Amino acid sequence: MDKNTPLIISVTGWSGSGKTTFCERLISELLERGFRVSAAKNSHRSLETDKAGSDSRRFFEAGAESVCLNAENSMTIFYKKPLGSDDLLAALFANADFIVAEGFRTENSFNIEITGQIEKPELMKNQPSDSDLIIYADEDFAAELQKYAGDFSVSRKTPRLIHRDDISAAADAVCRRR
Repeated sequence: MDKNTPLIISVTGWSGSGKTTFCERLISELLERGFRVSAAKNSHRSLETDKAGSDSRRFFEAGAESVCLNAENSMTIFYKKPLGSDDLLAALFANADFIVAEGFRTENSFNIEITGQIEKPELMKNQPSDSDLIIYADEDFAAELQKYAGDFSVSRKTPRLIHRDDISAAADAVCRRR
């Protein structure tokens, strides 16, 4: 991976599994290590980009593909289309070392699955072999997942398992990939 390109860390899992809490902790840990970190959140709901009649809404209605709303304390950029690739996400946050992307995966991302309180590997949101790292909450689940992982064919990767309270080990795994 090019050191000038941000590493996208895709964090997925079921609603209520602890994705946001994990992302907050990972962002803090990476910042403490001196990295520049950006974040993206995928929502399954439509986003109202601006109020009807506002200047920025009028720009969209006039045909602009993207609109920047700059304010005293922040700046927001609205795009007509959702981000569809890791290239677009990396371009949006080009100055970052890492992009923590909650709720979606991209083609070349470092994939983390948060298991939350599920009891069986078969109930995970994604196949374990689709992840680089699995963050688990329960030791019994981890043991069950180890047995399940033994069934992977040679062509599929076996993800690393880390307990959700060991944010340092999770950050180490992410940093090794960079």
